[in-house]
Amino acid sequence: MLAAFPVVAAERKALVTFLRVLDRFDREDGPLRLHCKDLWHYLEKTLHLSAPSIYRRTRALQLFRTFPQLEAPLEDGRLNLTTLEVLGRVATPENVDDLIVRFAWKTKREAEELEVSIRPRQAPKDGIRKFPERPAPLLRATDPGNRPGGILASGLPFGYIRQTH
Repeated sequence: MLAAFPVVAAERKALVTFLRVLDRFDREDGPLRLHCKDLWHYLEKTLHLSAPSIYRRTRALQLFRTFPQLEAPLEDGRLNLTTLEVLGRVATPENVDDLIVRFAWKTKREAEELEVSIRPRQAPKDGIRKFPERPAPLLRATDPGNRPGGILASGLPFGYIRQTH
């Protein structure tokens, strides 16, 4: 079991190194030089990363550019890509150092609860809301008529009519 710790530490270090390389690659227009329209396209089509993986990494990259002090907690494991993204929703230059301490070692759920405690969400206003209109149900036609191709005058397939009120 102890053998896993160095491997996980190396994985975290590799992730931060990958993000640094990706940052330089993006700033030097690397995706365009490889005929990709943007960084997302490069990660998807060339490196074959999934959309959620691309989102988490590009979001981390944006946060690193704004708050370079987030690299160390990601590298040492205090934050992961998921909690980093949640932290980024409430981070400002004034509070980011405090948030690093508060979000350290949190699960996604704990991080989201902390996010709401920092920036409460608006509850929907009370009141009556109109539901969307539903189309009238289809009923089986008793007289199919003699239309070509089995289409009724209503434009519905043979054997069905739209109920009207």
